[in-house]
Amino acid sequence: MSHIRKSSPTTAQVAVANLVAKLSRMPRIGDYGIDAAKTVMALRLVALCSKSGHDPMAELTKRLNDVGAAKNMLALLDRCGALWPEAVHVHRPCCAELSPDETIIAGMAQAASDGDHRAFDKVLDGFIPAAQREGLFAEALMVMETL
Repeated sequence: MSHIRKSSPTTAQVAVANLVAKLSRMPRIGDYGIDAAKTVMALRLVALCSKSGHDPMAELTKRLNDVGAAKNMLALLDRCGALWPEAVHVHRPCCAELSPDETIIAGMAQAASDGDHRAFDKVLDGFIPAAQREGLFAEALMVMETL
């Protein structure tokens, strides 16, 4: 009977396996800060209101506890919807994973919450042309300040 010796994975193999696992994992709402999570949840709420015929302003005001914050959030989300190259895809409110569109919006919100214009542009680079996103950072900053 021969003894087969198992070889342990090399450092490179472990690194590759970790990278594949990281790349295949869907981003989650908990990967971002509270302002980004509130923005994604507001997006999901607006989508639900749109489908059900409810007033998104009233629902956002209830959730954000502030009419001004709700107005600013709705304006930002409407602007994102107008700039998006196709319909914005959202998950159900109970889903912890983010859709690709929600991931971009969460990244935008996180960068604005951090006051990082460069990170904000990096999130949108190659997705929305720079000329079309003019003023979007300032609008996102205003929303984050009211949350």
